[in-house]
Amino acid sequence: MVARLFLKCKICNSITLLRYQVGYGDIQIVIPCGNCGCELRGRCIQDDETTSLSFSFENAELSPERKPDFVAQYSRELLSKKVEPYSVEAEFALSPFMSMSRIFMQHKDQSSRVQRAMHFVDEDLPIADDIFDLVALWGNDRLDILYQKLNDMMPECPIEDKNHLQIGMRVHHLLVALISSLLPKRWKEEINLFPLISNLIKTHSTQMVECAKFFDAKNFLATSEIALTGEIKKFLKIVPNILPAFAFCDDMSSKEELHDRGMFSISFDELKTYYQNSFEIIASFCDCLIALNGIYHRGDFVALPTTVGDIKTLNDLEKSRSKIKKIETFLPPDEEFSKLLAKPLHSHIRNAIGHTSVTYDPLTQLISFEDKHKGKIHIEQIYLTEFANMCIENFCTLVYLLETVYQLRKFIFIENGDVPDLNYTRLILSDEQS
Repeated sequence: MVARLFLKCKICNSITLLRYQVGYGDIQIVIPCGNCGCELRGRCIQDDETTSLSFSFENAELSPERKPDFVAQYSRELLSKKVEPYSVEAEFALSPFMSMSRIFMQHKDQSSRVQRAMHFVDEDLPIADDIFDLVALWGNDRLDILYQKLNDMMPECPIEDKNHLQIGMRVHHLLVALISSLLPKRWKEEINLFPLISNLIKTHSTQMVECAKFFDAKNFLATSEIALTGEIKKFLKIVPNILPAFAFCDDMSSKEELHDRGMFSISFDELKTYYQNSFEIIASFCDCLIALNGIYHRGDFVALPTTVGDIKTLNDLEKSRSKIKKIETFLPPDEEFSKLLAKPLHSHIRNAIGHTSVTYDPLTQLISFEDKHKGKIHIEQIYLTEFANMCIENFCTLVYLLETVYQLRKFIFIENGDVPDLNYTRLILSDEQS
């Protein structure tokens, strides 16, 4: 079903015919005015019980006039035609569903990725706050409250001992179960962290323990876990507004569609804030990946792949002023734990954002990043949907970094005398096998 709205911009009084493909729930709308470029921000709320639709806009109003200057499309989960001057052809063009169905028939993986993300938004996201309440209790070390909460949730397998290892395992698995459906297929098939960790435990257990102690002594593991889970939570809040971008995870075969189509449920500023914050958290974690590479490839967690000046071991990395230079120098992309980064971090995009050298055209949805370094200027242009896809990549990296922290913290808990819950471990393994 396609609803038709006539929106009058409060800034320039231009009228836009919005052809809205009806979705479900409370949905954000961000449509640029074709005349002045200002965002016509609003929401659509569909009540499934009464099958009613209601719209509200901040800087636009529903207009009784039926002579539009521009035509726009909107869909919650599909790319839609960008705003264009009014014409009969534009008014009666195919809906996003009809247009994208043709594309998805050729690229079925794209459709399945979007469907998984939609399922997460409709079924899993409503319980996310409850899970993150448990995560917050864990971060605050409130094992007394967590013990009872977790036993109430899983009475068939009560916690045997109120220790960090048993309680932490349950909280971690609840969080992973919540967010795993958002991970692209490639991550689950090609970037499997568990064999890497298991291999190191078998071959270099002493080094793994020493590595965990090294970072725990700096309070790095606990604080990193809080930072990672906090940024993951922020990402989940924007997932409902970037559903079309999930079609492009690991597959830009339909990139040519982005010239005429875009997504209209999120602003560039919202994505920019998330990208910059998640980038900084990922970059601050590189020391841990460098250490694990040291164990895997050199048998010593303090050993670096190369030495630069007075930076000869992991202990010297604090002398490196630039996070990006540290990553480029000491985290070779061909080493195993470097692969936990979804893709090489886009330092020039981060620098452009940090220096406010960014321009955004709301009508074309084209972003221009200008990075100036040592007299050279690097300019990269990408569409908003591509930028959202980069935010998804950062989210995937955050998830795998969180798993790394969890595995290292387990060594600390065991060193402190915590014993694992074998009954719960058997339950998890049986669920995975079934």
